Amino acid sequence: MKYKLGNSGNPNCPFEVRWNLYGKLHRKRFKFKGDAELYLRQMQGEDFLSNEFRFSPTERVVFKEIKDFCQNKGISLSDVCGILAKYVKDPKDCGKDYSAAVAEFIEDLTRRGARDATVKYYSAILRLFQTREGVKNIAEYSQDAAEKYLASINSPAHSKRSLGSFFAFCVSKKWISANPFAGAKIPRVLKEVAAPSILTVAETIDFLAKIPPEWQPTAAILAFAGVRPIEILPLNGAVVLKIQNIDFDARKITIPAEVSKVRRVRILENLPENIWQWLEPLKARGGAENVAAGSYEIWRRVKSSTAIALPKDVFRHSFASYAYHYLGAEHTVEILGHVGGFGVFAKHYKGLATIADSRKYFSILPTK
Repeated sequence: MKYKLGNSGNPNCPFEVRWNLYGKLHRKRFKFKGDAELYLRQMQGEDFLSNEFRFSPTERVVFKEIKDFCQNKGISLSDVCGILAKYVKDPKDCGKDYSAAVAEFIEDLTRRGARDATVKYYSAILRLFQTREGVKNIAEYSQDAAEKYLASINSPAHSKRSLGSFFAFCVSKKWISANPFAGAKIPRVLKEVAAPSILTVAETIDFLAKIPPEWQPTAAILAFAGVRPIEILPLNGAVVLKIQNIDFDARKITIPAEVSKVRRVRILENLPENIWQWLEPLKARGGAENVAAGSYEIWRRVKSSTAIALPKDVFRHSFASYAYHYLGAEHTVEILGHVGGFGVFAKHYKGLATIADSRKYFSILPTK
């Protein structure tokens, strides 16, 4: 049987090896001529090279670059292995102690103005990671290990973002060359996702009636403007929304950058009309005062005293769900400041409330 090397006429795989078997012509095409020649010699029984001496097209290109470099520098190819052994370090000799790296990362977060809650969150994630994985040198951690870790925990997406940020910081410091969590895949697990809990109109009326009058403006901003609790309720001395940030004449509320969760100023305009009656008592107080009548801890006690079940972020979820019909999706997303845009909003809040209930919700007014 004769094998011949020729041109296939196919621009993607221009080289082909042809042979005739039982009167029928056979072809095998290749992108690179070297691969076609190697196949031809193999089929002809010329097994002149063992596998370890056969190179892929990519490897041949790299080898040529190394050869050209050696020629330009006046060194022989035999010197290359010695050079690699001298300058390419073992991972065990590289990197940085995990605890020391975490300490610098947390210090950097704090220096860049991260919130107390954010710093505590990252610290907890990194502490759990260390407890479970026992990492000593960050350079020894691989993407394969990262994927196994993500597969073993309950909230892999959150952990991937947090740990990815930490290892990205390590890359920026040149302690490691690659982020093991950057390309790590999260195992896809199909599970039922419950819709966010929202308050009914009756529950909202009941709650507002049961809390002290000085707390009603705060509750109204949470319920009828969707402001995040951390942006209005002081925790550990954090800067929060002040009365002077409310423009009663222009009917708008400004969430300053230092108050906003995402550190970007947010101006809330064209809010539901009922909110302004709830905010009227604030005019009698000083502009430099916090809108909230006390700390986050006091607010928790105020909520508990009503004996009404209030799941996490229920006021923001309620506002989003009712405002979808009352204010329109686009304007609601703008007020909420959703970084993810309409997709995230529709996924969580669309269809949780009716048009009729939305009108009732934003018609709730203080009792005289």
